[in-house]
Amino acid sequence: MPREQNFTELIKKYFLFLVDRYSFLFNEKQNMYSNKKIDIAISEFERTSIRIELWLRSEPNFTQIDIDWLLREQIDYNIINKNLLEENIKYYSELLHKNAYILTDEAMFRRILLLGLKKMFINIAIGRIPAERLSIAQYLNNLPSMDKQYYDYIKEKDPNWSPTEELKKHFA
Repeated sequence: MPREQNFTELIKKYFLFLVDRYSFLFNEKQNMYSNKKIDIAISEFERTSIRIELWLRSEPNFTQIDIDWLLREQIDYNIINKNLLEENIKYYSELLHKNAYILTDEAMFRRILLLGLKKMFINIAIGRIPAERLSIAQYLNNLPSMDKQYYDYIKEKDPNWSPTEELKKHFA
């Protein structure tokens, strides 16, 4: 069986609960589960792991987010780094299954999406500020276009959000 077909069969096997319990449809060509509100794409990552990206169909494409940004505190990377592909597919399916009530409900997903995008933005800033030898203010006042998209989106959804304090903690 070709590797791609085997990967798709494993995805179908371990993520079937999305179809059975949450009324998602599975697209085999894209390894994507979809319902009217949410898409969940699953792809192979570095031969032994997977990437799960989720997004609300009503939001811009750039808000597609890796499950790691949403559930990082629940992921044991020591286990993942030792596992083979099928073990990691099973690990992530169990993680998604445990959190499906949050990740498949549009209102709940909107809240954690915003938190995940904030974490991602801060992480990007933490990398860019020293690499480009910028102050926090310089970075925030002259954001690269993709960073600005995230920043503007987050500020639209949460006008009181300010990354400055969190960035100051990191660079103190």
